[in-house]
Amino acid sequence: MRNYGLPNLWISNPSEQAYVDVNFNEEKTINEITLTFDSNLNRYLDNLEIHYGQNTIPEIVKDYDIIASHKSKKTIVASVRGNYQRVNKLNFDSIKADSIKIKMFSTNGSKRFGIYDCRIN
Repeated sequence: MRNYGLPNLWISNPSEQAYVDVNFNEEKTINEITLTFDSNLNRYLDNLEIHYGQNTIPEIVKDYDIIASHKSKKTIVASVRGNYQRVNKLNFDSIKADSIKIKMFSTNGSKRFGIYDCRIN
Protein backbone atom coordinates (compact mmCIF):
# COMPACT_ATOMS: atom_id res chain seq x y z
CA MET A 1 0.00 0.00 0.00
CA ARG A 2 1.34 3.43 -0.92
CA ASN A 3 1.61 6.07 1.79
CA TYR A 4 -0.29 9.03 0.38
CA GLY A 5 0.88 12.45 1.43
CA LEU A 6 4.36 11.23 2.36
CA PRO A 7 7.49 11.38 0.20
CA ASN A 8 7.95 8.40 -2.09
CA LEU A 9 11.72 8.09 -1.64
CA TRP A 10 14.46 6.78 0.59
CA ILE A 11 15.73 9.60 2.78
CA SER A 12 18.38 9.57 5.48
CA ASN A 13 18.37 11.12 8.89
CA PRO A 14 20.46 14.30 9.01
CA SER A 15 24.06 13.09 8.80
CA GLU A 16 27.45 13.68 7.26
CA GLN A 17 27.40 10.38 5.35
CA ALA A 18 24.85 7.72 4.47
CA TYR A 19 24.58 4.51 2.50
CA VAL A 20 22.04 2.20 0.92
CA ASP A 21 22.67 -1.54 0.52
CA VAL A 22 20.95 -3.41 -2.30
CA ASN A 23 21.17 -7.18 -1.87
CA PHE A 24 20.29 -9.49 -4.76
CA ASN A 25 18.76 -12.89 -4.15
CA GLU A 26 21.24 -14.36 -6.60
CA GLU A 27 24.43 -13.45 -8.40
CA LYS A 28 23.85 -10.90 -11.19
CA THR A 29 25.96 -9.58 -14.02
CA ILE A 30 25.63 -5.80 -14.05
CA ASN A 31 27.09 -2.99 -16.17
CA GLU A 32 24.77 -0.04 -15.61
CA ILE A 33 23.22 1.75 -12.65
CA THR A 34 20.83 4.69 -12.94
CA LEU A 35 20.18 6.78 -9.84
CA THR A 36 17.51 9.44 -9.45
CA PHE A 37 18.29 11.75 -6.55
CA ASP A 38 15.99 13.98 -4.53
CA SER A 39 15.92 17.42 -6.17
CA ASN A 40 13.06 18.90 -4.12
CA LEU A 41 10.65 19.42 -7.00
CA ASN A 42 8.48 21.48 -4.63
CA ARG A 43 11.08 24.25 -4.54
CA TYR A 44 10.12 27.45 -6.38
CA LEU A 45 12.79 28.29 -8.93
CA ASP A 46 12.54 31.68 -10.57
CA ASN A 47 14.05 31.56 -14.04
CA LEU A 48 15.84 34.87 -13.46
CA GLU A 49 19.33 34.24 -12.07
CA ILE A 50 19.25 37.48 -10.11
CA HIS A 51 16.53 35.99 -7.85
CA TYR A 52 18.27 32.65 -7.33
CA GLY A 53 21.27 32.74 -5.02
CA GLN A 54 22.72 29.31 -5.88
CA ASN A 55 23.44 27.43 -9.05
CA THR A 56 22.80 23.89 -7.72
CA ILE A 57 19.91 22.22 -5.94
CA PRO A 58 20.97 21.65 -2.29
CA GLU A 59 19.20 18.25 -1.98
CA ILE A 60 21.07 16.57 -4.85
CA VAL A 61 23.80 14.12 -3.80
CA LYS A 62 27.15 15.62 -4.77
CA ASP A 63 29.78 12.99 -3.90
CA TYR A 64 29.22 9.23 -3.80
CA ASP A 65 30.70 5.81 -4.59
CA ILE A 66 29.08 2.65 -5.92
CA ILE A 67 30.64 -0.47 -4.40
CA ALA A 68 29.83 -3.91 -5.78
CA SER A 69 30.32 -7.05 -3.70
CA HIS A 70 30.82 -10.54 -5.09
CA LYS A 71 31.59 -13.43 -2.74
CA SER A 72 32.83 -10.96 -0.09
CA LYS A 73 35.17 -9.16 -2.54
CA LYS A 74 34.37 -5.44 -2.79
CA THR A 75 35.03 -3.34 -5.91
CA ILE A 76 34.36 0.37 -6.44
CA VAL A 77 32.64 0.46 -9.84
CA ALA A 78 31.92 4.21 -9.85
CA SER A 79 33.20 7.17 -7.91
CA VAL A 80 31.33 10.43 -8.58
CA ARG A 81 32.48 13.83 -7.32
CA GLY A 82 30.87 17.21 -7.93
CA ASN A 83 27.51 15.91 -9.16
CA TYR A 84 24.72 18.47 -9.63
CA GLN A 85 22.29 16.47 -11.79
CA ARG A 86 19.13 14.71 -10.64
CA VAL A 87 19.58 11.60 -12.81
CA ASN A 88 22.95 9.84 -13.02
CA LYS A 89 23.39 6.98 -15.50
CA LEU A 90 26.61 5.10 -14.77
CA ASN A 91 28.04 2.60 -17.26
CA PHE A 92 30.98 0.33 -16.49
CA ASP A 93 32.52 -2.97 -17.60
CA SER A 94 30.30 -5.96 -16.80
CA ILE A 95 30.90 -7.49 -13.38
CA LYS A 96 29.32 -10.20 -11.28
CA ALA A 97 27.78 -9.00 -8.02
CA ASP A 98 25.56 -10.28 -5.25
CA SER A 99 25.04 -6.79 -3.75
CA ILE A 100 25.87 -3.13 -4.22
CA LYS A 101 26.33 -0.29 -1.77
CA ILE A 102 25.64 3.36 -2.62
CA LYS A 103 27.86 5.29 -0.23
CA MET A 104 27.07 9.01 -0.12
CA PHE A 105 29.54 11.54 1.27
CA SER A 106 27.96 14.96 0.62
CA THR A 107 25.08 16.85 -0.96
CA ASN A 108 25.07 20.31 -2.51
CA GLY A 109 23.94 21.81 0.80
CA SER A 110 21.24 19.64 2.39
CA LYS A 111 21.79 17.73 5.65
CA ARG A 112 19.84 14.72 4.33
CA PHE A 113 20.48 12.32 1.45
CA GLY A 114 17.59 11.24 -0.77
CA ILE A 115 17.19 8.71 -3.59
CA TYR A 116 13.96 8.35 -5.56
CA ASP A 117 15.00 5.52 -7.83
CA CYS A 118 17.83 3.02 -8.36
CA ARG A 119 17.84 0.86 -11.49
CA ILE A 120 20.48 -1.82 -11.85
CA ASN A 121 21.08 -3.59 -15.17
